[in-house]
Amino acid sequence: MNLDGPEEESMTIALPTELPVLSAPRARALLLMWNPDAEIDDYVSVMEGDPALTSAVLRAANSAASWPVARVATAREAAIRIGREAVRQITTALIVRSEFDRLDESGIDDGELWDHLLAVGLLAERLAGDAHGPLAFTTGLLHDIGRLSMAGQQPAKYARVALEVESGRPAMEAEAAAFLTDHAAWGARIAEAWRFPDEVVEAIGSHHTGEGGALATAIHAARDLSWALGVGDGLAYPSGSSQPSETYSALVEELGGARGLRRHLRWYREATRPR
Repeated sequence: MNLDGPEEESMTIALPTELPVLSAPRARALLLMWNPDAEIDDYVSVMEGDPALTSAVLRAANSAASWPVARVATAREAAIRIGREAVRQITTALIVRSEFDRLDESGIDDGELWDHLLAVGLLAERLAGDAHGPLAFTTGLLHDIGRLSMAGQQPAKYARVALEVESGRPAMEAEAAAFLTDHAAWGARIAEAWRFPDEVVEAIGSHHTGEGGALATAIHAARDLSWALGVGDGLAYPSGSSQPSETYSALVEELGGARGLRRHLRWYREATRPR
């Protein structure tokens, strides 16, 4: 949408006030997290320079779900215990969550939204396979970044969107009426501003349709599968009548069904909860 012309000048007030800024250290960390060739030592070097990341990985390594023989006290020990994949996922999730954890008074169910983002990330990574795995997890976590930005910057206005959604209005339509853009389009603009790869921008912008390349298809499918497994998006909730497609039966079985997915999500959400 072009808002540069004089006829549209008065409408810019309705948009989110500004594009969020990602700090340079966190941007470098995200780039590392989607590098499939990164090693444990690379991740440890990032964690050791960021106390919040170290704390998150230590919480995961020392949790009951990790069945520790003895408590660990260093980033390296924690990384070795839970493994490279879990370290990458937890670090990525905490970076995203710490940038957008101010959703009070926005009308969004904070816990359910973060479960949704984690679920889409985890499912997208499995669906995308080796070609896009780490990038798919990050993109899944970020696919609703436009909503996070809108709700974080203008919570009162987004609370009105949430009320309209509760009354039955489609979320994208309610957002467009309030902000002159929807969260998918706004999210794509943020991804562009953060200089993410074109395929990530495309996937974020089309996560409701799946139009585009392999990554966009994986994010869209993961979003639908998350919904079918009972994980809402913080604004609306599954009716219970939806069932995962037979296409995904092996993946659903691997996760332990809807209950298994929720167990995975609780572990990740507790580790990445800002302290």
